[in-house]
Amino acid sequence: MIRTFTLVSAVAAFAASVSAQCFNGTGGTSIAGSLIAFTGFDPAHDEGRSPVTALGFAFPMPGAGTFTDCVIESNGLIYLANGVNPPFLGNYAYGSLANLAGAAATGPRIAPYWRDIWAMPAGWDITTSSVPGVSFTVTWLNTCNYNTTATPKSFSATLYSNGEVDFAYSGIVVETGTFAGLSVGNAVGGAQPASNFVANPVGGTVPLMYESFTAANWDLSSKTIRFSPNVVGGYNVSTVCSQVAANHSTYGGGCYAQTNSVYQAWATASAAAPVLANTAITFTPTGGGGYLVTNGGAFLPVGSVQAVPTIVANGDDTQTTVPFTVGSFPGSAGLSICSNGFVSLAAGNSTTWNQSTALLLNDPQTSFRTAHDMNPTIVGSGQIKYEESASVTMVTWDGVWDYAGTSAADANTMQIQCYPSGQVVIAWGSLSPLGASGIGYYVGYSPGGASIDGGAIDYATQLPHVVLSSAAAAPMSLSATPAPVSTGGSGTLVTYTQSNIPEAAPSSGVYLGLTIISIGQDLPGTDLSFLGMPGCNLHVTSLDVTLAFVGVSNSLTTLFQIPAGVPYGTQLFAQSAAIIVPNSLPNGQNAFGATLSNAVASFISTF
Repeated sequence: MIRTFTLVSAVAAFAASVSAQCFNGTGGTSIAGSLIAFTGFDPAHDEGRSPVTALGFAFPMPGAGTFTDCVIESNGLIYLANGVNPPFLGNYAYGSLANLAGAAATGPRIAPYWRDIWAMPAGWDITTSSVPGVSFTVTWLNTCNYNTTATPKSFSATLYSNGEVDFAYSGIVVETGTFAGLSVGNAVGGAQPASNFVANPVGGTVPLMYESFTAANWDLSSKTIRFSPNVVGGYNVSTVCSQVAANHSTYGGGCYAQTNSVYQAWATASAAAPVLANTAITFTPTGGGGYLVTNGGAFLPVGSVQAVPTIVANGDDTQTTVPFTVGSFPGSAGLSICSNGFVSLAAGNSTTWNQSTALLLNDPQTSFRTAHDMNPTIVGSGQIKYEESASVTMVTWDGVWDYAGTSAADANTMQIQCYPSGQVVIAWGSLSPLGASGIGYYVGYSPGGASIDGGAIDYATQLPHVVLSSAAAAPMSLSATPAPVSTGGSGTLVTYTQSNIPEAAPSSGVYLGLTIISIGQDLPGTDLSFLGMPGCNLHVTSLDVTLAFVGVSNSLTTLFQIPAGVPYGTQLFAQSAAIIVPNSLPNGQNAFGATLSNAVASFISTF
């Protein structure tokens, strides 16, 4: 179903603040029919000039006096006048400093987009509009480079009674060079250097400023620049409007990341040591490669499995692979043991001292970790000890000191037990809170290869926890295309795509929910734990329009029509909700029976 945004008053109320200084494509009173061909053979829409036209006030120009009238030329130029035609330039005169400065006895000219243009496409126009006593605007609509009908260009020049001048541009694409500026004429400023208008240049004593553009350096699209008379007889330039293109952007996050990994991270040893010391967690296989993680497990005395433990990984940032002899563990021929506190089911994981969550989640080999930067080579440090039997294989970091440790106060005791059933226990004895290495602790499990980061959990409060196997998936996500353009004559049909939708009921193959459109944004998000949706944040403030989706794919779309005439800068916000059976997710989350996507912010523009 296609829905159309009809809350016109709401759109107006929530539109971004936009002043009339931005380009206004509605134009004013057409003067196309009054243009006079100023050559003997070219039509007025190509080389045309208006009759003398009143400004409605006396326009002051530094160094030249005041002007009550103008003549408008089709080639993007305005001549200032007082009641009669001023001296004109010759045919096809455009786009040079010499022509802008003019010859002696010529008057001022203002050139917002000065090159050889014509008005061939349907819908072209040159219009004037005014606020009596305040401003006078000339707008060139849908003009093109001479002898083409491609990339129409719209722009305007506004003269104010205080002497300021605005050049405003639509989203113009420039194929060839052009020229823009203003001049007092009379050959003044012929040696003046060019300016960079968007750099807000400060002019000197000469009332002439200009910039020469190529296709490569054109940078005024969707901008308005203002020339303001300065106190020494010239102009300063400022950017008073810089419009942006229509766009969609995402914010917030969806729930839930169904990950095949689990971890808790502590940035410092001082934070980790008191939490982990003398505790244990157990990973029990659930079938198909998943685990149930629970609190509990026993620290086994060193030497209780193998009377004389084997010393392994006895270097700094090293890894030793010990093949099984009588021990075993599913999917492994032996344990690869790292001096920095973890075991892997095969060699190949990074042994760096700079352990991190990213390594835990993305190293190529399956690992169980209590990763921390330690160095068993320090004189006085304990060692890493391997013990094996038919019933359990065990690795103990037996009083191993922190890297840069200097005494027994820097010692850490931790243990990883691997059982033939696939069960794993990570147990801790005493841990140093001193943090001599400067590295924290990264504790958990991850299968080999890249894993989705479902976020850290708190082992003290969030166990039991189910770790998925091949069912790992990203949370539901929302995107939108195409860009939400709205002009005076057309709008945009926006497609919202919901991806990674969870099944409405396990194994049903049915996916359903709503796309919510709102005129309000909740950027930080409202936690919906109080509804039975822990970990889900609502990022919109109202349900102004809802669009239903249902299907047999976990990627479904909804359609929403942005109408014509929506003000520039209006924003809409969207977020999707999927309907599920309560508590049906793999970890039993969500008693309410709905999950949410990230949110999308849509910025409406005229281009």
